[in-house]
Formats: sequence, C-alpha cells, structure tokens
Amino acid sequence: MMYADCAHVRTTQFARVIALVQDGQIAQARALWAPLVPLISALFAKPNPACIKAALSQSGLIENRLREPMQQASP
Repeated sequence: MMYADCAHVRTTQFARVIALVQDGQIAQARALWAPLVPLISALFAKPNPACIKAALSQSGLIENRLREPMQQASP
C-alpha cells in the first residue's frame, strides 16, 4: 500500500486520519485526508522510494542514497 510509505513524511497527520476513521469521524478524516492527496501523488511521481527518501532527506531525517539501479528523484 503506497499510502503507508507517505506516512513517513506526514506521520502525525496520517495517524490522526486513521484515528478519526477508527472513531467513526469520517467527515473529519476526509477533511484531513484531502490535503494529503497531492503529496501522495508527488511522492509517487518517480519510482518508489526515490521521492520519499528525497523528502525525508530534506527534513534532515535520513541521507538521500539509493542502491543501483534506482536513481534519485529530480528536484
């Protein structure tokens, strides 16, 4: 599931969406989910995990390195 990978970038927001769904607060969950959709699309614009690693690297959380034959995401 590609959404799980995106949760590394917006962990708190994804966790809140899940909690709201589990609590039956679907409208609130959808409202919080909607802004995540463009992020999910952007993170999968290139083969996984290039964009996710790039985003985490920009946040200072990891080093942006991939094993061959994978290529880093373009700016």
